[in-house]
Amino acid sequence: MFGMPDTGGGDFLPITNFHGKDGYWQRRENGAMVAMDEWAAVVDLANIHVGWINFSDGAPVFLLTRYGEPPVPDPEPGVPARDRKFNQGFKVTVVLPDGLGPHEFSSNARGTCGEVYKILLQYSSSEEAKAGKLPVVKCVGIEKRKSGKHSNPVPILEIASWVDRPASLDAAPTSAPAAAPAPGASTPPATGSTPVPPPTPQSSGGSLNFG
Repeated sequence: MFGMPDTGGGDFLPITNFHGKDGYWQRRENGAMVAMDEWAAVVDLANIHVGWINFSDGAPVFLLTRYGEPPVPDPEPGVPARDRKFNQGFKVTVVLPDGLGPHEFSSNARGTCGEVYKILLQYSSSEEAKAGKLPVVKCVGIEKRKSGKHSNPVPILEIASWVDRPASLDAAPTSAPAAAPAPGASTPPATGSTPVPPPTPQSSGGSLNFG
């Protein structure tokens, strides 16, 4: 999907993501995931990494390279889709508004990846990107799309505006390499593997300020 493009991982930034099963945005705060009733962020598409991600074995395993560089080979060639642990995905640093700052945003869900890829193509061909600006990407809705036998919520993403690169992006910690688990190693269940009701949404409470 991404034209597939070294191995990256680690989790030094707080995360934000789209809960693909229940259809809401969330972010990590004080060790817990907090639901968000709206989502917009400056997305560092100049440094997006793409490749293969495994979220099924406890801590996520990322086999990624920077978009546009030679792709990482499929770690599970010939494995049927139903048995795969690694799926195509992305990881990118975003800046949330109103002082929330840099977060890591990643996914290997087909619908979310498709929307990010759509935005990435728009960014790559834009005059604003050539001028060094980054897009403010906003979720403008959520719709259910059929994937195989199931329909899953998908966030609809649009570029709302363009901004100069926030200084907080360059001050954000970088991800350290993540080692794949040893064959047969026992790992705890992935956080969030058990469906739970979303916590109380928290709103930005006004106009968005990315600092």
